[in-house]
Amino acid sequence: LPATVAEKLRRGETVEPLLYENVTLFFSDVVGFTSICDAVEPWDVIDMLNKLYTVMDHLASEFNLYKVETIGDAYMCCSGMPTPDENHAQNIANFALAVADCVHLVKSPADGKPLQLRIGIHTGHCMGGV
Repeated sequence: LPATVAEKLRRGETVEPLLYENVTLFFSDVVGFTSICDAVEPWDVIDMLNKLYTVMDHLASEFNLYKVETIGDAYMCCSGMPTPDENHAQNIANFALAVADCVHLVKSPADGKPLQLRIGIHTGHCMGGV
């Protein structure tokens, strides 16, 4: 959670949803994730995701992005919220290109081949809340 939201929740305050006019979202998932999970031990999957998300988290910090969530093999981050940024689309596009360039560094534990990601990007307005 953003620090301002966490602080309000600690004080027992209600956090109202906010509308952000100019936001770009990045979302991705691993191609063949279910097959990888079927072929290897759970710890191998966790290790693979840890390596992948370590790379992605580092790149997200380089492009000043806010990491929204990781669920299983899905990764979501944004630019333009919670801090507005007029370069939100450029930040996410550059991040997506960097991720696409670096993902080959992480190998599938099932076959040793580089991971492949499906990547999506959306720009527009967005509501943020808890």
